[in-house]
Amino acid sequence: MKVEIKSAIIGALITAGFATATSVLIFFLGNFSTQSTLETKTVETLSEYFSVIDKDMSYKEALQSLYSGYVSLNDTINQLKGEKEQLDVDKQSLNDEINQLEETMRKMQEEIDANENVESIINIANSYADSENYEKAILTLYSIKECTPEIEQLISNYSKKYEVQTIVNANNLQKDEKFEEAIDLVTKALNVLPDSVDLLSKVDDINSEKPKFFMNTCTFYETYNYSQYINGELFSMSGKERTNGFTLYDNYGVGYVISNIGGQFKEIRFDVGHVDNTSMTDGKLIVYLDGILYKTYEIKADALAINITIPITNINQIKLVVENRYATLGFADVMIK
Repeated sequence: MKVEIKSAIIGALITAGFATATSVLIFFLGNFSTQSTLETKTVETLSEYFSVIDKDMSYKEALQSLYSGYVSLNDTINQLKGEKEQLDVDKQSLNDEINQLEETMRKMQEEIDANENVESIINIANSYADSENYEKAILTLYSIKECTPEIEQLISNYSKKYEVQTIVNANNLQKDEKFEEAIDLVTKALNVLPDSVDLLSKVDDINSEKPKFFMNTCTFYETYNYSQYINGELFSMSGKERTNGFTLYDNYGVGYVISNIGGQFKEIRFDVGHVDNTSMTDGKLIVYLDGILYKTYEIKADALAINITIPITNINQIKLVVENRYATLGFADVMIK
């Protein structure tokens, strides 16, 4: 029989035994007059309920046996309590080990899944790179949380290719004078590679080559019969409202402007033509570079405005002269680069 069950039975018997014994004692007190008879009958009754008591024992021996059994039972109960506490500790320790093992297995599975996911991402990035879409290849690799030396090397390789590709395409746009598109292209690449020295340098190169409004960049240090039109101020030429320029007219003499451009630019360009609502007189535009006649242009009063480009590499001074009495010429969208 298990110790727990045995303990429960003994405890119940002790309780029941004492209750019954008390009843029996009352019975005998009422029916026997001698102490000896009462003790003998008590022992006989207790022997029927407790195996540790023999009916031939003395009353004192019976009580001593009951007490010894009670002490032994108490010791057993205390021992069982101690064993139960130890079992509870062992159970908690085992649960902790199980939880730790489950956590280890979960992390291992996550690592396996992550490795499989990384391989998949690398394959996608390589696929983009094979089609020369280096931007998407790099951004795809950026999505990997933990960079290994292999991934860092891939990013480095694709970054160099993306830089070269971007600069080549920007150069082509520059040749076609699509400067805004070229800047947008390089800026887009810088969003992916913000620390690229080559791309930052390319932005500066495009900006330096990009034509600028002459009136915002240079000044005329000498003018005669000159009117300026900037900041939304307009004049009419060939039936259109024009700005970012100036007009020159010959009123009993010549009109002219002179600027020190410092040898910093490659060319100057502008639209030139007869200014509407002025005398219908043909004009003559004479261009001097560093004091030397470059070219003379005949501007008809009844003709549409024409576009002129003048090369000024290593030129320090430019002078524009308008001749022919009463002729008024307009210069619009004057650009320098």
